[in-house]
Amino acid sequence: RPGSGPGGGPANGGGPKHRPLSSMAPTIGVKEGKTWLVTGSPGGSRIITTVLQMVVNSIDFGMNVAAETNAPRFPQQW
Repeated sequence: RPGSGPGGGPANGGGPKHRPLSSMAPTIGVKEGKTWLVTGSPGGSRIITTVLQMVVNSIDFGMNVAAETNAPRFPQQW
């Protein structure tokens, strides 16, 4: 819904000459010159925290992609 969610309000609502709110964050992790993580997320306002959690789960907890994907999410919306 225009005007709701992150940054909600009339100034950020849909309309002529307004840019859509976007949090697209395709992420590629490189270690020692080799790709070791490629992630992204659908989900509008939850994209940023989902991608962050995937990266943290990989780096800090050594999870593989399947475990990261199935791990609980802690969404943060402004």
